[in-house]
Amino acid sequence: MEDLGSRGSSPPPIWTLLDAQPWTDLDDHMGASRSLHQVEAWLSSCEAGHEYCLSHGWSPGKYFPTRVIDVDRVEDGTVYLRERSEVKTGFLSEGNKAGDLRRGYPAYWTLSHRWGDPELIQQLSQSTENQLRSGMGVSDLSPTFCDSCLLVRRMGYRYIWIDSLCIFQDSLSEWQQEAKAMVDVYRHSFCKISTIGAPSNPSSVGLFSRRRLPLRLLFFFQIHGQHLDDERGFRVGPWVVFNDSIWTDDVASTPLSTRGWAVQERFLAPQVLHFTENQIYWECLETTILAKDWHLRPPIQTVYKAVGREIARSLSKVLLGQQYITWEEETAYLTLWGDLVSIYANCALTNESDRLIAMSGIAKSFQEANKDTYLAGLWKKVIHSDLAWKTDASDGAKVFRTVPFFSLEVKDASTPGGGTSGSPACNPRCLINISPVDGASAQRSDGFPGSCKEYASGQLKGINRSFDGGRLIINGVGGNLVIDFVKNGRDRHASFTNCKEAVYTGAQCSLKQGGCDKLAESG
Repeated sequence: MEDLGSRGSSPPPIWTLLDAQPWTDLDDHMGASRSLHQVEAWLSSCEAGHEYCLSHGWSPGKYFPTRVIDVDRVEDGTVYLRERSEVKTGFLSEGNKAGDLRRGYPAYWTLSHRWGDPELIQQLSQSTENQLRSGMGVSDLSPTFCDSCLLVRRMGYRYIWIDSLCIFQDSLSEWQQEAKAMVDVYRHSFCKISTIGAPSNPSSVGLFSRRRLPLRLLFFFQIHGQHLDDERGFRVGPWVVFNDSIWTDDVASTPLSTRGWAVQERFLAPQVLHFTENQIYWECLETTILAKDWHLRPPIQTVYKAVGREIARSLSKVLLGQQYITWEEETAYLTLWGDLVSIYANCALTNESDRLIAMSGIAKSFQEANKDTYLAGLWKKVIHSDLAWKTDASDGAKVFRTVPFFSLEVKDASTPGGGTSGSPACNPRCLINISPVDGASAQRSDGFPGSCKEYASGQLKGINRSFDGGRLIINGVGGNLVIDFVKNGRDRHASFTNCKEAVYTGAQCSLKQGGCDKLAESG
């Protein structure tokens, strides 16, 4: 397999001065043939032997994006913008490794990347559409886009979806429509390329950079002592010492991983190739490994694919006829949801108004598996505990309130420490009865699921003592209930029925109804 290029210089051979052997199990750049063969091996292994990847991941004919980039001629220097209708009718159907018309839509890849300065990357607009459809020169693409197209073609595939090139960036209505389709774009993709490298200008660096790995040497020595797995007293080297934090250093803590949209993209994609500055990482529902020492190092466990694996397991049970989920499964889903929300709440978004939208795809996947009702960041079955959240934000931190739900509310991302999702602040055994309101709609006008009017009655107990105060506003058919919480060193108790009466110990309650405010105070 031909190399796809390299950049930079090689380290000097200082190991020759030491009584050791160099470990040269990696090519000096990530576009070399050996690295590409490793990528092919990962793809083949996943397709052939991973049960949940096969059931949850790509399968022909399920879905195809509105537009894709055709990379069939990329090695000749040109790529093309194609409409779904062109592919569906058989136009350009040949030459795609995993697709032909008898099996439905062909396979496509996706790209997850940092935009950086929007002026420095290519975008689809009314003025650039004709150029993209008639063919854009590879030399006019950013290095990231160019290398991604080359990789897809080298792996034997023909189509890749890139957000800035496949969605009109000068049309708000187009963006709103395509944003709702993101869940299907990533969920039904064959594989996602993730450009984890984090330069100041991400559009200037491609996938195939030269590795900057420290020199690694093998020393032969013996370790004496009791072995945990057998009765041997010692084992002979060479020994390799692994860096346990390499995943966090190279992937989890990088700028792309802290972007809100990237959380959903990574969760939804069944297979992900992460390209960092020094490594290629493979992540699917059943394993996460890296090119360096992949055959020696134990798989890395990640929250994203642990969630995806549980959902795939649940959906497979449904296909076998199971009509319900167990209490243990329901509890596991809530824990996994909380883990994802904790990650997501610390992520930044260019537009804070996108926070609910950028999580909707994950919520949709959960809803298909847990059979619960999604209520704008909360779950109906446990809304009594979800409403009793608290934040770990320090005093003086700026809190965004641009989203209409509690569980995803976050601190200003610029504040050291970031924000966290809400955690229960009340006795989890408290009971609230939830009933639907006749005539209420459970669908937002913009088409995103998760908004619904409910009737609530019950009692909230044991507010966390670290709570400093605030206001709870409950909008109901019979009026709006406003409760001002005041920190007084005691547990607070509140009870209400149908927003027409309120009794709250140690605080003022304001019931707004019919233009009249009724105030009640009790101590």
